[in-house]
Amino acid sequence: MNSGLKLTYCTCFLGGLRLFPVLLHLCQTSWGEGVLRDSPRADAARSAVMCVSSLICALVAWKAFPVDEHHYPELSAARSSTASKKELLKPVLDQVKFCPFCGSSDLELEATTPTGECAACPRCCARQVPLHLIVHRSATLAKETAGITKEVVTGGLQNELTEG
Repeated sequence: MNSGLKLTYCTCFLGGLRLFPVLLHLCQTSWGEGVLRDSPRADAARSAVMCVSSLICALVAWKAFPVDEHHYPELSAARSSTASKKELLKPVLDQVKFCPFCGSSDLELEATTPTGECAACPRCCARQVPLHLIVHRSATLAKETAGITKEVVTGGLQNELTEG
């Protein structure tokens, strides 16, 4: 699971892109460069440190977070032909069951919206959370959720939220 590489990436990000440029700036300030007067040398040094650190960080991230079918199953659908790709992913109207910000399932129907198609989360105070979203799913999942889609369109989720 590349946890060693992920730790190296985090260390590279925090050390190379955050800590080292700040320490370099503090050293430059103690030498009298770059604070009260314009110093192109100090700016160039900090810029070079940021560029080299971001390149190293990107290379480590490329190894630590691989892009393969194991981590991203939709890649297998993207590699197939265009016709089969259209068959695999179908848009489905899906109901929102949890708050996208805190994960709470205590969504309440918002009465202030004129259409009444938004919810509010009492836990994190999020407002205007849509009650349904269009999600692209595989054809087999689209067939299984067809009944749910019909219920969402007719307002079944609104009834469920007001009763619950």
